[in-house]
Amino acid sequence: MNVVTVRVTDDDIREGRPEDVCECPIAYGVRRVLTDYTRIEVGNDNLVIENDSYALRVSLPDEARDFIRRFDGADWYTMEDDTSAIRDKFKPFEFTIEVPTAFVRP
Repeated sequence: MNVVTVRVTDDDIREGRPEDVCECPIAYGVRRVLTDYTRIEVGNDNLVIENDSYALRVSLPDEARDFIRRFDGADWYTMEDDTSAIRDKFKPFEFTIEVPTAFVRP
């Protein structure tokens, strides 16, 4: 197992979709550090990494869970087409997760 650092960037926050398990900012950050996956899903408390052989469930640390709660809970639907005022409230951050070596991008 390897400990990897996941960085959620301004671009991830700008492009991420609230309440979308595959297209949220954390999923974007995870994709940059992992390889050999077919799907990554981010839930409220964990993420699931799938490949052709199996699925792996990884617990998310508190800072990631807090981000998900705040990002998904923001009042997106009152902003019409311009969501920048909400997205500006979120700052880049990083966290670590432990994954099998085979999933770690060289």
